[in-house]
Amino acid sequence: MVPGAAEMLLKKARSSFEKHSYEDTLKHCKDAIAIVDKEMSGPTAARMRADILLLMADAKDISGAWIDAILYLDGVSQISLGLGDHKLAVESLIRAGYTMSKKGKWADAKKKFDKAESISSKHGNHRLLGRALVGQGIVLWRLGNYLEAIHHGERAADMGKKARDDELIGRAASLISNVRFDRGEYEASLAANRDALASFEKVKDDLEIARLFNNSGETYKVMGDYKRAIELFDNCVKVAERSGNKRTLGYAMTNLAESTARLGDTAKAVKYAAKADEAFQGMEDKYALANLAMVWGLIHSVSGKHEEADESFVKAQTMMTELGIPYDTGVINLEHGRVQAKRGDSAGAKMSLKAAIHSFAEAGAAGMREKAEKELASLG
Repeated sequence: MVPGAAEMLLKKARSSFEKHSYEDTLKHCKDAIAIVDKEMSGPTAARMRADILLLMADAKDISGAWIDAILYLDGVSQISLGLGDHKLAVESLIRAGYTMSKKGKWADAKKKFDKAESISSKHGNHRLLGRALVGQGIVLWRLGNYLEAIHHGERAADMGKKARDDELIGRAASLISNVRFDRGEYEASLAANRDALASFEKVKDDLEIARLFNNSGETYKVMGDYKRAIELFDNCVKVAERSGNKRTLGYAMTNLAESTARLGDTAKAVKYAAKADEAFQGMEDKYALANLAMVWGLIHSVSGKHEEADESFVKAQTMMTELGIPYDTGVINLEHGRVQAKRGDSAGAKMSLKAAIHSFAEAGAAGMREKAEKELASLG
């Protein structure tokens, strides 16, 4: 009867998670762990505890409380060692790696993914091996190692096709899309993103579907098609609200703020940016906050608030530099240089554009580097 009581609480926790009631999820999980610790023992108790901790990690992850999520996943890793459960070990390593990637802890994330790759290769689990390869590819992409990242994505995609694993196919295609985007290969990026979206629609993963709508919107935004971008960001908002994913909702609101600001609708841009601030409240996502700070810089610039604009851009630059993501650091410097040039601050613009060129060169983003070089040359 005791195992049944813990299982019932875990069932309630999963139901709460599906309803996006994450506080209730955590409460039911903690109550379930209390029963496991008090009344159960042996491998059955260990496996039940691992299941509970995985769900708690998911609830913390989606809420943006990533340190807590990693701690829960470390607990699962310890349990897997005691059970000799290689699949559970790899699952916890991969999830921890993805969470560390969100925090910009690239070296730590790589260690998790490398270990997951080693264990899954040794035991012939191709599905988990593919997910580990995607994780490694994400780290490589963020650090500007584009060719290696694409190779990892292609290997993972082949594994997914052979196993008929739509989730793995989708993750691999999304990685390839992101790399193509950074390389300035926008049509190829959109094509890969469509493949990823089709795969995640098959498995009805709203979290990923929302993210992919946002990513496609970002591509159209960079291409200057703000009308199409806004349509995709609106789609992202609808799915993100349905899934309860505040993080992706915040990304979409940030992009809507930028797009409307570039179209000259400052009032609407301010409203979207404020909603993004609200969505990111209490989260540990420095990457998102850096991008939002840049957008506030654009909004302040359009409004003629040059001092506030510079403060926002410097804040964005500082956070993105700390994350060690050269491409996005370059984007922030490029945008800062543009607004400085527009208001007649030639010296400041030159400094920002030179910093952008350096970042894009470090990232291997030749197209963006050339764009920044042309803008610098135009200043004389």
